[in-house]
Amino acid sequence: MYGYIFIVANSVNDKKYVGKYASVKFNKKYLGDNPTLLADVEKYGADKFTAKMVRACETEAEFDYMYNQFLAELKALEDDSFYNRETAVESVEKPKKSRKKKVIEE
Repeated sequence: MYGYIFIVANSVNDKKYVGKYASVKFNKKYLGDNPTLLADVEKYGADKFTAKMVRACETEAEFDYMYNQFLAELKALEDDSFYNRETAVESVEKPKKSRKKKVIEE
């Protein structure tokens, strides 16, 4: 696995964050690097946030493409219920198919 796409949910205000992290295994403690999200983690406490992996990616191209796909499908850049509203995203091409591998959760 090259990395994964994840969604963080805030149980206090129901806001979500779509993130990506380059790692060979899922780290449920990693919540992202969005400044507003991290300010809320500080304000409410980390126990009010849960991270869930939604896609394991085998290549960097798939990683970037799938991140953009999740942002678009969930309208995370347009919807006030997402921390991503303040995130800029690059345009990337659809990658070639890759083999699926077992996901290792921490």
